[in-house]
Amino acid sequence: MKGLHEHLQKCEIEYIAAHGGGYPEALRGLTGEAIVKYLRRIGFRIKERFEAEEGSWWVRTTGGIAVNIESPDDYPCGFVHKSLGMDAP
Repeated sequence: MKGLHEHLQKCEIEYIAAHGGGYPEALRGLTGEAIVKYLRRIGFRIKERFEAEEGSWWVRTTGGIAVNIESPDDYPCGFVHKSLGMDAP
């Protein structure tokens, strides 16, 4: 079982994603593969990687949470939200 701190961070990501989306504190300052590794470390399983628009890469967890891992124009990565369908980020 993961530690309490990791469990709470996973819960925070799930909560933010389900309530309109946002930038969880746990993902601030991380980019690309560091986000993917961190999500796996705290218990998420990555279902797929996809490009939502040109230069904007995301991962989707098996639970339907989409996480931005690469953005054009130096926008911060780490935005999360609950994905409703395969076409939505």
